[in-house]
Amino acid sequence: MTSSSFKDIGCMDVEGCLDRMIALDFIIVDEDRHFGNFGILRDLVTLKVKGFVPIFDCGASLGFKTSTV
Repeated sequence: MTSSSFKDIGCMDVEGCLDRMIALDFIIVDEDRHFGNFGILRDLVTLKVKGFVPIFDCGASLGFKTSTV
């Protein structure tokens, strides 16, 4: 979907939401962002898009691969 498609279904500031997610991934060094760990909230009755879900699945960040010596 393009940014204009999201606006057509009621989701504003798609680029801003994605920019913030990418910026946080950069700051916390999250190397595992993929299409399965972010999503969109929808109203159960109207199916109108309410926004993006809170950021989750950040377990592959903050140096999780570094060994403790």
